[in-house]
Amino acid sequence: MAPQESERTGRLAATGRQARATGSAGRPHRQSGAAGAGRPVREPDGRYCVDSSNLERKYFRNRVRLDLMPQLQKLNPRIALSLNRLAEAMRAEDDYLAREADRVFAQIVTTSESACRFEKADFLKLHLALQRRLLRRVFGFVAGEPNPGDFTRIELIRSAVTREHPPNLSLDLGGGLRLTREYGTVTLRRERKAEPAAFDYPVADVPFALAIPEAGADVSFALLNGEAAKRGGAKFEDRGGSDREPASGQAVSGTFAAMFDYDRLCLPLSMRSRRPGDRMQLFGLNGSKKVKDIFIDAKVPPERRGAIPLLVDAAGRILWIPGLRRSAHALVTAQTERALLVRVTYQHETGRLPN
Repeated sequence: MAPQESERTGRLAATGRQARATGSAGRPHRQSGAAGAGRPVREPDGRYCVDSSNLERKYFRNRVRLDLMPQLQKLNPRIALSLNRLAEAMRAEDDYLAREADRVFAQIVTTSESACRFEKADFLKLHLALQRRLLRRVFGFVAGEPNPGDFTRIELIRSAVTREHPPNLSLDLGGGLRLTREYGTVTLRRERKAEPAAFDYPVADVPFALAIPEAGADVSFALLNGEAAKRGGAKFEDRGGSDREPASGQAVSGTFAAMFDYDRLCLPLSMRSRRPGDRMQLFGLNGSKKVKDIFIDAKVPPERRGAIPLLVDAAGRILWIPGLRRSAHALVTAQTERALLVRVTYQHETGRLPN
C-alpha cells in the first residue's frame, strides 16, 4: 500500500472488509460476534467448508484474524461486535455519500471525454465531506480510475479550488492531469500522450536475451537445472516464483525476476504489450483479474500501461507482469527439475503517479 493511505481505502477497511478485521470471517467463514469468530460455514449437507489458506500467516487477513484479534479481544471481549456495528454504520453513511456525490456530479459538473468542469460557487455550497467525495468522483472520471487520489491529493485539489487568491491558477497533478481555475470556473483535464506502439516479441531457445525498446527494458532468460533450480525456487518460494514485487503504489523501476517450472510451461513464450480484455490468473488468489485493474491497483498511469511488457505462454495465458504481479501458472515447487529464470531490467520508471 502507498505510504499515505487513501481516504476510501481507510473507509473500506471498516466497511467492506469488516469480516476480516473482526476475525469473524475468513472467506469461508460466517460473519458473527466473538463467539463465532473463525468458525467455518456448514454446508446444507452438514459438511464444513474450509479454505486451506486460512492458516497461512503470509496472508495479511490471516495475521489479523489469528494474531491481532485475539490480543484485541483480551482488552475488549466485545471488540468483534463493536467493529461489526461500526462497519454497518459506516457502510450506510458511505452509501449515502456516494449517492449524493453522484447526484451533485450530474447536477453541477460538465464532462467531456478527458475533462470535468464546474463552477466554484456551486462547489462552495457543498458540505466539506461532500466536497471531498465530489472531487474523488471528478478525479476518478478524468483519471479513469475507480479509486483515485489519496487524502493529501484530494485536499490539495480542494484547497486550490476554494482559495481566494490568486483568481487564476494552473496546477500540475502529475500523471498527465492538470487542474485550472479561471476566475469562477474549475477544470480538471487529462493531457493525454500517445500510447506506445504495440509490440510482441517471441522468445527463442533458452538462454536468450531480448531488448524491448518500446518498454525501455532488457530481458534475459536462463535455464536452471537440478539443485540450482531447487535453490532458486527456495529464494522465490514466498511469492510463488517472483522476486521484488512492489506494494501497491510503489514505482516500477529497476530489476525484477521471476522463476517458472520450465516443464510445466506451454512453449514458446513471448513478451508483448497489453491488449483489450487481457486477464490474469493471479498467484495467491482464486479466479482471474483484468490486467487493466492490476495497473489501476498499482497506480500505473494510463499512458504508461502500454509500455509494460507481459510474459505470455503459447496458450495466451499471462504468466507475469514484471514489477507488478505473477500468475499461478508453472509455479516452482520442491518437485521442479528445471526452472526458467526471467530477469527484466527497466531503464526508467514506468510506475505510479508522482507525489
